Amino acid sequence: MSWDRNVKHPSELLKKGQKVQAAILAIDPANRRLALGLKQLQEDPWESFFAATKVGDILHGKVSRQVTFGYFIEIRSGIEGLCHISEIELGPGEGKLEVGSEHDFRVLRMIPIDRKIALTMKKEAPPPPPPPPRAPRAAREPEVPKPKEPARLSTMAEALSSAGITFPGSSPEKES
Repeated sequence: MSWDRNVKHPSELLKKGQKVQAAILAIDPANRRLALGLKQLQEDPWESFFAATKVGDILHGKVSRQVTFGYFIEIRSGIEGLCHISEIELGPGEGKLEVGSEHDFRVLRMIPIDRKIALTMKKEAPPPPPPPPRAPRAAREPEVPKPKEPARLSTMAEALSSAGITFPGSSPEKES
């Protein structure tokens, strides 16, 4: 019935006898039933959010609830993201996040199909330093080639040999 609310009973949104426009979702002629949808006539806010937002974007949100593993942050009406405990970084003098407080968050991950948004309060990590320049080839020590290991018999050949089975040309001894 709604994109942004969890409706347990239609009476939360509608009154008996109220006229509404709805989309027909399914028809069951055998039981003479129709399945109707109200939200299908409105734009899905999740689709527009995912279309307009990228990983790394900074969003302003309000802490809507606390759970054992982090906080749910209301980014827009009906759209929440999760800021895991490990992603919380408060400034000096700030204790912990309080429900109702507002902060800036950076988008870490988005999973549109599951409608999940991972958020962080941490500042973006600086890029790693470039690797040190390599010395010119002439200045480096010359490479010493590794000695080659003798060719090993295959596992099957080893098993046959240990069983005393040999093939012509496989051993220096002549067969009789």
